[in-house]
Amino acid sequence: MTIQEMFSSVKRYGYVADNKIDENGMEHGNNGQFVQKGKQTEFEYASKVPYETRTKYRNNLADKLKDYVTKGVIENSTIGTTKISKHTIGKLGSDKALNKSMANGFTPEEHFDAAERVVDLYKNAELKLTHPDKDNDPNIISIKRFNQIFITCNHQKARAWITVKESKQHGHRLYSIEVMEIEKAGEHPAIKSGAELNQSVATDNIAHEAPEVKSIAGLWNMIKQNKYL
Repeated sequence: MTIQEMFSSVKRYGYVADNKIDENGMEHGNNGQFVQKGKQTEFEYASKVPYETRTKYRNNLADKLKDYVTKGVIENSTIGTTKISKHTIGKLGSDKALNKSMANGFTPEEHFDAAERVVDLYKNAELKLTHPDKDNDPNIISIKRFNQIFITCNHQKARAWITVKESKQHGHRLYSIEVMEIEKAGEHPAIKSGAELNQSVATDNIAHEAPEVKSIAGLWNMIKQNKYL
């Protein structure tokens, strides 16, 4: 980036230190909102959400999950104890995670609502995919992808995809969440919002091996992540 481009970027977006991690462990991209690669903006959707709005959502998320962070673990019916930390909360609320949900047509409110409910969503989430680390990190044993049907805060039928990293040092650790559209959620979604948050009911089995998308942009996002290759 030339000096002229740098000044242009600062003028347009304002300056926040690259890869900033705030007091809640939340990660932000360059200029607090995006990482630019050539002519493409990696956080194309998340960057359109005002920085103050994202900060508010992240503070709420950290407050909502602080007791679980203090405890240090949550549970899944398939793999059992899974670690959760301040770093985990940062990943759940990061621009990268937010961007994935928004690329599939969901709002920031819906993404952060799902993140706040991740403990309940994860409890009975179904393990769908297991694969090695894409960067071949020798310390990572596996990456596991779980999903769970739920109703968003805006009353949309959706599927939460939850990523868990299994490492030699930490075992299973909650890593990320994204919201995807589903074709059929059945008449009784597993996790509902509001007053019904803690009610679990039976759902139809999910036959899909990869997440559906709501838009062309969402499909392209999945292709870039090698989920449709």
